[in-house]
Amino acid sequence: MNREELFSIAENWFEQQNWSPFPFQKKTWKAFLQGKNGLLNAPTGSGKTYALWFPIVLNYIKQNPDYKTKHKKGLKAIWITPLRALSQEIRQSAERVVSDLGIQMTVGIRSGDTSTKTRAEQKKQMPRPAHYHT
Repeated sequence: MNREELFSIAENWFEQQNWSPFPFQKKTWKAFLQGKNGLLNAPTGSGKTYALWFPIVLNYIKQNPDYKTKHKKGLKAIWITPLRALSQEIRQSAERVVSDLGIQMTVGIRSGDTSTKTRAEQKKQMPRPAHYHT
């Protein structure tokens, strides 16, 4: 799948939400898919989560053409935020994209409040259909 096809997946998702991706989001997607890395600094509520989550999802789709039917084991991304309050919002946004696109990925959270039992489960097996909550 080429970059234009991947971008159309993201753009179509935005259209279904009655949104349009911002230019900085598209630039972030392009840079990530070109193998670049960097730091994104933007105000709260400006669309950073979708700027950063979509290229991870698009890269997964590119590498797994059967992404709607098979779940590939293994860690795909680690998202670190110093603000625990944002973790739930980020999880919800990430899950929304994964669910809407029918991708067999799951999202889990771990913070200082995560129970010992859940931490042990996460060590044995990363997030799967039963989502972990803090």
